[in-house]
Amino acid sequence: MSPRWFELLDPVTRARLKFHAVGENTAFGYWSSEGSAQTWPMVFDISFLRVDRAELATQVCTLVKMQDFANAAALLLQDTDDFAPTIAPLSECHRIAERLLANDPELLACDVMQALEFGPVADYFALRGSAPTFFSGLGLLKLGVQPGQPLIEVGCGVGHFLNWLTTRGITALGTDSVFSKLCLASRYMAVKPNLLLCAVSGKKTPLPIETFQPSNVFCHDVFYFIDDKPSAIADFRRLAGLAGNIMVGHAHLATADHGIVSGYPLSIDAYRQIALKEACFFDDAALASIDLTGARLQPKIAETAEAISFIEGELAAGNSRWWNFANEVLFAPIHLTWSHIDRLTTMNWPSQAFAQEYQSSDYLVSTENPFEYLPFQGNSESLPLHPGLAVAAPFFALGVKPLRWGIIGGGWIAADYFVPAFQFCPHAQLVAVCDIKNERLNAFSHIAGLQLFSELREMLVACRLDAVYIATPNCFHAEIFEAVAAYGIRILSEKPLATNQADLDKIRACTVSSPEFFQTAFDQRYHPAHVQLARRLAGGVLGTVTQVRMHYACWLDDGWSKVSATENWRIDPHRAGGGAGFDLLPHCLDLMLMLTDDAVAAAHLFYQRRIHNYSTVLGVDDGAVMTVMTQKGVLVSMHVGYNCPENQPRRRIEILGTHGRVEAHNTMGQDAGGELVWQIQGHESREIFPDGLAAGPFVRQLDTLSRQWIRGDLPRFPIQRDIDLAECLVRCDSQATDILGLQGVHS
Repeated sequence: MSPRWFELLDPVTRARLKFHAVGENTAFGYWSSEGSAQTWPMVFDISFLRVDRAELATQVCTLVKMQDFANAAALLLQDTDDFAPTIAPLSECHRIAERLLANDPELLACDVMQALEFGPVADYFALRGSAPTFFSGLGLLKLGVQPGQPLIEVGCGVGHFLNWLTTRGITALGTDSVFSKLCLASRYMAVKPNLLLCAVSGKKTPLPIETFQPSNVFCHDVFYFIDDKPSAIADFRRLAGLAGNIMVGHAHLATADHGIVSGYPLSIDAYRQIALKEACFFDDAALASIDLTGARLQPKIAETAEAISFIEGELAAGNSRWWNFANEVLFAPIHLTWSHIDRLTTMNWPSQAFAQEYQSSDYLVSTENPFEYLPFQGNSESLPLHPGLAVAAPFFALGVKPLRWGIIGGGWIAADYFVPAFQFCPHAQLVAVCDIKNERLNAFSHIAGLQLFSELREMLVACRLDAVYIATPNCFHAEIFEAVAAYGIRILSEKPLATNQADLDKIRACTVSSPEFFQTAFDQRYHPAHVQLARRLAGGVLGTVTQVRMHYACWLDDGWSKVSATENWRIDPHRAGGGAGFDLLPHCLDLMLMLTDDAVAAAHLFYQRRIHNYSTVLGVDDGAVMTVMTQKGVLVSMHVGYNCPENQPRRRIEILGTHGRVEAHNTMGQDAGGELVWQIQGHESREIFPDGLAAGPFVRQLDTLSRQWIRGDLPRFPIQRDIDLAECLVRCDSQATDILGLQGVHS
């Protein structure tokens, strides 16, 4: 059962163990050794060898031999460590065990931790991938791991570091004293369960492992919980061998206040007496910055240090590819304090416990943009766990119970942009897609666990949805609003909300009782360049804004469709309400009002029917221009079109003020990227924004709305505002279509 580089030992006799499988489920069985009547269970491929729980091990082995796996697992899930404030009822443990046995896809890590009464530690595990202690652990691994050697992590918890190591080619075994944590590591952190061991360290009894080659031993953010530290270090040396390394990280210092989770901290001198004389000691807070900011590590330990780290063995040479983890870290603080002069960013942590750690940590260092709006340093496809935290490695937030989403309308915008966004948003779970056309539903058939429906009410009844995204032709929005709102489900609807006043009245009626449940899919609000624009304009960087000009266009000819020209509903006046105007102007109008923090005082709309055949055959526009006077007196012109060649500049915003001007190039549209060019009082500067799907407005929109709805926050953009915006467009359209005498253009 064990890899060749280690063998499991009887924790009492130290004899080698032999495994006995039970029944057809090879994830369950028991261990025995010659000359001992004591047996030790293996449940879910995790070996339970806690020497201080021999009686429990016997009980569980009896149940395993009877193939009563649910009760066997429940007993182990109920067991915990000496620091746990409460113990979960056995009935809850049994319920979780049965769901684990059934591989219940709806069982979330946060559900497990809540049912097993993890308490405050659940929040820590949920956010550990963004905590300073995690970054300091990565720094310690960078300095201490010998890449050619396997690694044993003592006190691995739910497996954050094991995930990081094993996905980078490091063979690793994890041990922890709490069986339920190892279950989480196996199920949610993709750690191989037969490389997980439930055992204790530092209680005068060595870990029940024998190694056959030099090994790395890693113990991070756990060592201060071990009472008998000299015995634990001696055991670490046995496991590492003469040529192995020992890495102890985030060991609490007795001189700092650690609250109720202080464990058994020591002074720096006491830790030095435990370690070898040639051991290298570090201020643990300094390790959080290594390889992230390029800062050089200083050996001096600050007087205010909260914890220390040390390495026994040869420091690593730094030639392993996984050490360069700065290329795989996504930075995006929840809230930040940002100084343009000092270019420093500090994080406000989501709880006071986090705030107490590393209050002077400087591993978040800004570039020309605040990290809140330019979050990527390195690989833009790194998986953000919260676009709101600094995140290392592709960890899902264990404490997040995601919003259950359904999609109504499976066209290209849903398939190419909205569905892919879910892989970057753990606050959102895609449950179902509904479309009347089987060929569109088939495009989603490869997504495991996704339910597909051709009838809307069937989906609403069957799926217990929290939210839906409406991406159908515009003419169906109102009736879908009425159907979905009747179930109390939140709605994110594509724009325009409707194309006539009657439908807008129906939508308004749906939103009266719970307006916070409704949002328009103006994804351009979430593009980092536009958020940065709004922030700096609000700060007065351009002085008083006087004019805004927008050009948002593309080439959409008669044959534009993935099926046929007749399937392109955007040029169907009955389904779309119009052409380029109804399709593109809502984005421009919404974005202009967001950037200027203003409202419409007067507006006029002119249509163009000039290039494409459908503009005359179907009577829809292939170009439009809207002029606006805002309530603050800003003059605005917005040009849109389906008749602009793709190789021409076609996505541009220009804003003029009394102190200068700014241009946004290639920021409008479904994709990320683009740049801002500022010309302020004779000085020009540029801001480049990251591209890639993970940095795009759809990801930010989905994550922001999901987190907002989970928390019950009021939306920044009330649905009443968006209904008023749609009414403005409908009024302008009715006035424009009254004048038909102009050749080629009617206004």
